[in-house]
Amino acid sequence: IVVLILFLTAIPVSTAISEKEKTIPCEGKIPTTILYQDELDQNQSVYIEGAIVPIGRLLIEGTIIMVQVAQSFIPTKDLLTRVELLATKNVTASYPLVVGIRDNLTHENLVETSISPASFLAGNYSWIECNFDDLWVTPGNTYYIVTETKNVTDNFYAWAANNNSDAYPNGCAWFSIDNGDSWNQSATQY
Repeated sequence: IVVLILFLTAIPVSTAISEKEKTIPCEGKIPTTILYQDELDQNQSVYIEGAIVPIGRLLIEGTIIMVQVAQSFIPTKDLLTRVELLATKNVTASYPLVVGIRDNLTHENLVETSISPASFLAGNYSWIECNFDDLWVTPGNTYYIVTETKNVTDNFYAWAANNNSDAYPNGCAWFSIDNGDSWNQSATQY
């Protein structure tokens, strides 16, 4: 009975520890398991430019365009576990916002998550936390938070992505209107 009690009480402890373990692949060696803490690496704590960056299908000067938005960043820590976006949606948004991490704007997402429209306040900006599978990154290299949504009428979001270095010191906003084939740092060209 004592052994059974010890076994049953050890189950929750081992589960809690495993959630904080990460296996590091080592080329030609046995993988190493380490413990890590979920720490915030970088953030955009202010919104300076006073403008929104739309994500999704928009009608601009009689032309329908599909806008994707990205924010570059340079990590200082080895592990990326989540990001937060200051964002809102239009009242008719019915498809999720997909948030991914890339090491190159024209590459596929390394990790991604879908955020339900119910997570956003319509017309009011709020901080949205985007959790995804933990991603090992290389500090000092540039990565991108990339956002997109389904190309359907009246389905769009807005993000306070920012080119102002006072608001986000380690990156800037990028924009695409051709399904991510090409990117530009200036929204004014669209």
